[in-house]
Amino acid sequence: MNFHRTLCAGLAVLCLSDIGTASHAADNDRHLAGITSVRFSPDGHTLLSASFDHTLKLWDSTSGKLLHTLSGHGNFVNTAAFFPDGRTLVSGSFDDTLKLWNVANGRELQTLRGHSGAINSVAFSADGRSIASGSWDNTIKLWDATCGRVLHTLRGHGDVVKAVIFSTDGSRLISGSWDGNIKIWDAHSGLLLHTLQGHAAGITAIALSPDGKTLAAANWDYSIKLWDVAEYRELRTLLGHTKEVMAVAFSPDGHRLTSGAGDQIIKVWDVATGQAQQTLHGHDSSVSSIAFAPDGLSFVSASWDNTLKRWDSASGKELSPLP
Repeated sequence: MNFHRTLCAGLAVLCLSDIGTASHAADNDRHLAGITSVRFSPDGHTLLSASFDHTLKLWDSTSGKLLHTLSGHGNFVNTAAFFPDGRTLVSGSFDDTLKLWNVANGRELQTLRGHSGAINSVAFSADGRSIASGSWDNTIKLWDATCGRVLHTLRGHGDVVKAVIFSTDGSRLISGSWDGNIKIWDAHSGLLLHTLQGHAAGITAIALSPDGKTLAAANWDYSIKLWDVAEYRELRTLLGHTKEVMAVAFSPDGHRLTSGAGDQIIKVWDVATGQAQQTLHGHDSSVSSIAFAPDGLSFVSASWDNTLKRWDSASGKELSPLP
């Protein structure tokens, strides 16, 4: 087991050690361990969170009211994403499975099996027909979202596949791995098109700008690199975090990039210049995931401190608290 695997396993145990220690009025609603992923539904009305406590939760994004708790995974839930129509979601877990869920009632629809390691990342194609999953088994699988059949297994990374994302037109799939490489694949045939090299350490998260032209890749070496996807060219390196960067997200207009890291800090960057515009404090542990509301007016951060926080995009001020 390499250093990154050992570190992640140890940090996960630390997060679980906090179960039951919260003293807020919403104890029954809150996650009981660190939150690993947060996503807005396409219409912005629902917020989705996944956690080390083996559950997912659906929240009213305006009021913060808990709508459903989704239980069924047998281990940490590492990742989750909404279908483009917002009616179904997929989750990936340390139990090596993906699960499909009905958003309206929170019921489990289907379990997808095929990976031989934990699921780190999931993504849907824009048309909702395909699911991609990245795993600790060093592979990516492309699934038929309708029947749950494996379409392709993509091999080429030399370590854990930490992040996957489809291009905006659905023709390509982009993956990032702890081997330090970013790979671009044909999403229909599964053939490898190109490998982006230049990171000094493992990739921890990736995000694609809304216009599909710029890729942000977060790294274990505390940096973020921006890439021109069409020309396979590195644009710039963003420096400022003092621990591993764990989350990156573009604003809906593509002008800003937010990042969260093990230093418990969120940074807001100007994409055009690479300059940090804001540094936000508020979490008491690693910031593991960030998601912008579809209207771009706010974004939500998730942390291993078991909390979600909502921020005003313009001012950087924390807004009404979330559980």
